[in-house]
Amino acid sequence: MQTNGEAFNEFARGIAFCIAVVGGLMLFVGIFGTADDAKPKPEDRFKVVDTYGPCEVVRYTPKGDAKFTYFLDCK
Repeated sequence: MQTNGEAFNEFARGIAFCIAVVGGLMLFVGIFGTADDAKPKPEDRFKVVDTYGPCEVVRYTPKGDAKFTYFLDCK
């Protein structure tokens, strides 16, 4: 039969273990997570691909999509 002190110590060790595991996982994700270099910068999503008369044909890649949108930029 456990005393209250022994039960509390076991409970405290279990809580400390859970905090250590969650903290370790958060540290792992923080270190090896997606790098900022892998994310497209806003200026990388717009690219001039051609000209049409006095206008430029601009290709726009929406964030997280694999499709393109083209539009004319006439100054």
